[in-house]
Amino acid sequence: MAVPYMPHANYLLPLILGRAEVSTLLACPGLSALQQLALRTLYATGLREEELVALGPDCQSDQWLQILGARPRRVCLDEETARALSQLSGPSLFSTTLEELRNWLLEAARWAGVLERFEGAGRPLLPKALRHAYASHCVENGMDLLTLFYQLGHEFVDTTEMYVLTGVALRGASYARSHPLMAGQKGYISWNQPELMVREVAEPEDEEADEERGLRYARLTLEDMAIMLAAGRTDLHRLIVRVLYATGIRLAELLGLRFLDLDSRECRLFVRQGKGHKDRYCLLDPNTLGMVLAWRGNRGLSEVIFPLPRPSVQKVLTSLAKRTGLSDKYAALGEKLTPHSMRHTFATHCYNGGIDLFSLKTLLGHAYLHTTLAYLACPPERRQQVYDHSHPWPEAAVQPDLLEWASELGGELGYAPSAARMQLPLVPSRSDVRALLECQLLSPLQRLALRTLYATGMRGEELFELELLENGRLQVAGRMLAADGATLEELGQLGGVLFGGECLQQLQGWLEVAAEAVGVLQRLEGAGRPLSPRALRHAYASHCLDEGMDLITLYYLLGHGFLETTQMYREFTVNRLEWA
Repeated sequence: MAVPYMPHANYLLPLILGRAEVSTLLACPGLSALQQLALRTLYATGLREEELVALGPDCQSDQWLQILGARPRRVCLDEETARALSQLSGPSLFSTTLEELRNWLLEAARWAGVLERFEGAGRPLLPKALRHAYASHCVENGMDLLTLFYQLGHEFVDTTEMYVLTGVALRGASYARSHPLMAGQKGYISWNQPELMVREVAEPEDEEADEERGLRYARLTLEDMAIMLAAGRTDLHRLIVRVLYATGIRLAELLGLRFLDLDSRECRLFVRQGKGHKDRYCLLDPNTLGMVLAWRGNRGLSEVIFPLPRPSVQKVLTSLAKRTGLSDKYAALGEKLTPHSMRHTFATHCYNGGIDLFSLKTLLGHAYLHTTLAYLACPPERRQQVYDHSHPWPEAAVQPDLLEWASELGGELGYAPSAARMQLPLVPSRSDVRALLECQLLSPLQRLALRTLYATGMRGEELFELELLENGRLQVAGRMLAADGATLEELGQLGGVLFGGECLQQLQGWLEVAAEAVGVLQRLEGAGRPLSPRALRHAYASHCLDEGMDLITLYYLLGHGFLETTQMYREFTVNRLEWA
């Protein structure tokens, strides 16, 4: 295994050398040219230390090395390293031992100031650190897992996949675009790539309280977060709030941070043994990093950044919240403003800024995506914005009908409905939906009922509980829905209870009349799938995903209890597939 720690080998990540640290190590003036080349070769190829020591004179062919031993393979290397290796001769390229190789690294690390960071973190500095750095940096720069798997000579791809967790710069661009503190700053994204100038983040209006399951922590608006960041009376108080918000780390993780956990060149933070004894890397913006470095002063690398007991830090946050009036504001909404609120606020602001869910899950250190979901608030304003961008009604062009192709494919596969396997719903195409909603055999009210189902994605039975609020929003069973302007305008003319006088059986009848008239009913029955009002809900979900709506927004709009239910719709969003 690449990480020889026990008993938590799957949780302890290696301490990764930064790119600047590697460059300094390889230039150590106390080493000979041959010794520098040995360390360079480790980093250039990702070889194990014993593989480097065993390299013979016939191992090289242009920019390839033939590796023998337990994991025989060919590895590629850069042109400069290949040229230097080609000048060597003798029975062994480096004519050294493992002990000598380790001593060379220690000497270079001591000179470069790297050794103190490793010793302070309780991690031994061995030649495999250059292997770890090689793998992490290659992943960050875009190397795919299969290539890295062969380069490293692993037996299991799961071992290679561990390096995705160390490649925190993979999430750098997403973090830089999404976190409000990055607005206007330049964020380091990856080696040998240009710096990214972050766009200004537009601040939305105050969010409505979002109904969450379980304990509710306050998710501050951008304006309220700005108040908290400026409210501290001392540099220490302001820094505590800022680091919690900038990184999204837990309070216990904050108190365990040392200055040696900072990688100032790459704006990242190493969290050692976080919740569940897991290591991970986090990101922080350059301004926050500068504040932490200024706070350090002349203190040593191994010293704790925030040498305070847990109750003292909690008191800092609660005092700021009370003094600014934010504690009472969020308490009135049934939400607690605590240090953990900074983590929820970090997650929500990054999500609303556009970060992808899997990057956010990794930055928060969650094992399951559903845990990340509980940290997010998806305010109605964002749902409406995503809805307007994603829902195809009413301007979308008619798409090719895929049902005939699906029927042909079903015939080829001999498909028959079976209770023994999951059956995906047969989703009406956009042209089918348009024909249904324009069926002239229905009255305007009946057409509006079907249109509302497709415009909102609600369940059939929810249509008869639908309310149009004074602010022009739609609500059903306490859940806010989004809809296009034309549908809202027609609903506004109904007045009172929108569809309260009708029933689900009547709705089913309207749909069947329209479906039979436009030829949809026969195709569904021929496929062995019954027609029901939920077909318009399935079409809504599928078409919104086709147009780019993210899963979290769809999850809230559909009113699901589990994200896995929403994910099911990805199985039949065929228009998102790109044919090679």
